[in-house]
This record gives sequence, structure tokens and C-alpha cells, in this order.
Amino acid sequence: ARWTIQGPKYENVLAIPSTGSAEQYAVNRHSFLEALQTVRKAVLNVSDRRSLMQIEVKDGHMTACDSNRVHRQIIKDFPPELEFAIPAKAVEEIAKALKETNDEIVQMSAKDFVFEIFVGDDSITCQQLTVAFPDVEYMIRNPSITNSNRLVVKNKELVDAVTRVRVNADPDYSAVFLTVIEGKKTESGQ
Repeated sequence: ARWTIQGPKYENVLAIPSTGSAEQYAVNRHSFLEALQTVRKAVLNVSDRRSLMQIEVKDGHMTACDSNRVHRQIIKDFPPELEFAIPAKAVEEIAKALKETNDEIVQMSAKDFVFEIFVGDDSITCQQLTVAFPDVEYMIRNPSITNSNRLVVKNKELVDAVTRVRVNADPDYSAVFLTVIEGKKTESGQ
């Protein structure tokens, strides 16, 4: 068998992504690091949903979602016009660099699908994922707000049911799933 695969031009093979002439913003290192350490627990680290394998930095907030929870943190004194996404694989390296410096202010810039953080004499350049961070407001929060159905369950019965099934919980998330099927109300109205 023979395949013809088109690759990048030779001069672009080892090209390092750069923010080039993008504007640099002064960012408080401590507030950025604090937000990063808070939301990084909610970053999805498995590749079944690539769009969630990143932390969105937008409108002065940092947001992460693992499809079960949304964690959003305000970044104090962060320039609202600076927007980018941090890939999951780069989170630890960026956190480490921010912890190890004594500088109170670091510089950041973003352009196209690249962002750069200047920490002391070092710079960390990251290529962002090409898939956009999802609209987590619509995906997770909207269904709970717009839901008009009501489920009433006796507390002891629910605890007993969870206790029975938790031995089979998903080992990665320690999660059990509840499925509600619409049916007739009982005499007690439940």
C-alpha cells in the first residue's frame, strides 16, 4: 500500500509559536496563581471531551469544568480584555513557575491560538487547543435553573439506595448516577 501525506513546509516544521507583536499585560502573580490552584482540580484530564481539557481565562475569571462540575474563580485585578485558554498539560508547569518566582507582577500576552507568560527572565509559550471551551452556563447550569419538575424523596430511602449501589461506583470519579423515570404519583403524592 502507498499513502501520500501532505506535511508542513520544511521551514515551518520546527517553528516555535509566538505571540509576536501582541500587547503584553501586567498581571498580579499571586492572584493568578491563587485562581489557577483553585480551579485546576476541575480540569478534565482524560481525552474523551477535549474541549474540557483546558482552563478558560475570560472576563477576569478562570473557569474549569469536568462535565460534572463547574469551578469559576475571579482573578483579582486581571485585565478583562485578555482572554486565552490554558491546556491541561500546561497547568502544572505554569503553577510551578509562578510559585518559584518572587516577582509580584508577571507579563502575559495572547494572540490567535498562542499565549505567553513571562516570569522573571523566563517565558512559557503555550499553544492553545483548537477546540473552544464550551458554554458551561448552558451545558450545566441552565438545565438546573430551567427545570420545572419536582422530585420528592424520603431522605432515609435515598441514603439507603446510594449506600447499596456505591460499591459499584465509577472508580475514577466515585460517582453513582440517578435516573428518574416519570410515572404515576403514589397515594402520598410522591
